[in-house]
Amino acid sequence: MIILLAAALLVDFTPPREGGEAFRDAVLADAARSTPYRGSAAGNWYLAAGGDRSRLRVEDFECRQPAGRRNCRFTLIREGGPVELRGAMVPDRLTCTARFRRGRDGRWFVDQMSALRRAGNIDTTMRCQGA
Repeated sequence: MIILLAAALLVDFTPPREGGEAFRDAVLADAARSTPYRGSAAGNWYLAAGGDRSRLRVEDFECRQPAGRRNCRFTLIREGGPVELRGAMVPDRLTCTARFRRGRDGRWFVDQMSALRRAGNIDTTMRCQGA
């Protein structure tokens, strides 16, 4: 078991066969869902675009697993430079990681985890920080 875990950690990140565009909508949808939560770097990055998705890009998309659930890393870029939002500067570039899986419709989505099952709160697996 330990050998399998060690081998999994040694697998390099590579671009997914489908290309990063297959995951773009999932990333932007997850960032949009994160906007009500304070402290979400991706949510604030999304809000700073003022609803204009054409200013938002997902680049440098790479994943560890070739199939099934995928642990991926990528860069979020918002055109227009850093923006002040709620008294704090929001960077225009974020480096992120997230776990993805396919939905029943075949599209990719950012995997969610239950933060507090009894309260019904849901948390995302996407984690971002200023680049």
